[in-house]
Amino acid sequence: MATKSPERKIYDVLMKATKEGTVPFGYYGPGTCRWATQEEMQRFSLKDFPLVHLDEKGEIDCFITETEAVTIRPANESIH
Repeated sequence: MATKSPERKIYDVLMKATKEGTVPFGYYGPGTCRWATQEEMQRFSLKDFPLVHLDEKGEIDCFITETEAVTIRPANESIH
């Protein structure tokens, strides 16, 4: 079997997280997703360039790497 590209691995993680409901509900496409910037990578302590999803306000609400999808909650939002 061929080795998957980093982009394909990220896509697979996103699809799994979407199916499981572990990422924010919404559209994941060209208008709402992009690669993280250097500043964002530093802010979230990331080594690689993950895909980030933007909420309606244009803020990052989750990021997806080759191994995980992580939801980011604002400080004033409850986890429950």
